[in-house]
Amino acid sequence: MNELDEVALELAATGGELAEVKPMANGKPLFYELLEQGSATREAVRDYGFVFESVLEGYLMHTGTPRLYLPENRDLKLIAGDFLYAVGLQRLAQLGDLQAVGLLADLITLASRLHVEGGTSGQKGTLWLATVAAVAFRPTATFSNWPFREAATGSTEAADRLLMEGRACAEKSGKGQIFSNTFEAIHAALS
Repeated sequence: MNELDEVALELAATGGELAEVKPMANGKPLFYELLEQGSATREAVRDYGFVFESVLEGYLMHTGTPRLYLPENRDLKLIAGDFLYAVGLQRLAQLGDLQAVGLLADLITLASRLHVEGGTSGQKGTLWLATVAAVAFRPTATFSNWPFREAATGSTEAADRLLMEGRACAEKSGKGQIFSNTFEAIHAALS
């Protein structure tokens, strides 16, 4: 069972109309491979994978096409999305990783703002990937200086810098190709 399957089980356990939730045929987890390589996440990679898959799925239920099958009911998708945000953040809090909780909470806010303001899937993907890299690799150069907010307002320069910072973290660990593959998968999910 992968992390997306676990997210589906968590949602289905709420019962009612969500009892039959399951991943769609093309639904697959996106973050495991990169998180597995991160110095801060490899020890609890399944938990971190669940966190990011849950929060991404919550975001997709609010803004796009989810990777889980559920009834065509807009209100149900919004409620399920909120539930998945909460479940993901709860798991992260249980890990005691308050730094990552802050990064993920900012990601939810900034990605939602980008969606409302008509941001591109590339801009949104950049925010997601930079956040995953910041959580996984905990770069020595503090990511509190990374331009997350500027990128969320549509700054192409800030988005480029986020990608550069995230890629540099991955490449220091020799994981540049995994970083690129993850970005492509996130971009496709957000398109």
